[in-house]
Formats: sequence, C-alpha cells, structure tokens
Amino acid sequence: MNTFEQYMQSNRLTLAAIADQLGVGVATVHQWKTGVARPGWERAAQIEAWSGGEVPLASWVRPDGVPIYND
Repeated sequence: MNTFEQYMQSNRLTLAAIADQLGVGVATVHQWKTGVARPGWERAAQIEAWSGGEVPLASWVRPDGVPIYND
C-alpha cells in the first residue's frame, strides 16, 4: 500500500499534474501530500481508482484509526 506522497514520488507526478487530473486545486493536492488535510471518502475513492488501486482508501486513515473528513 502506497501513501499519496509515495505514489507521487514513485510516478514522478507534480502537484499541478495531479490537480489537473483530479479536478482540484494545486493547494488541495499539496495539503493532501503534506498531511495537512485529507480527502473525503468520495474523493479518496476517486484517488484509489485514478491510481489503479495503489493509493487505497485505507491509506487515508490516521495511524490511530480515525479518518479525517475534509475535502
């Protein structure tokens, strides 16, 4: 299981490229990458599909098991 940041790095994806592909702002992608914010479940499902399952929904749950809902 990859984190969003690991997926970005291993695929050499820029913030701008991801923002364009997912239909969100660059600032939003940066917040996801740095852990300041996490996507809501619908957006996390979109990211899972977009990444071919390499960034699964489970990767967005905090280590203590609590999901963060902000999009």
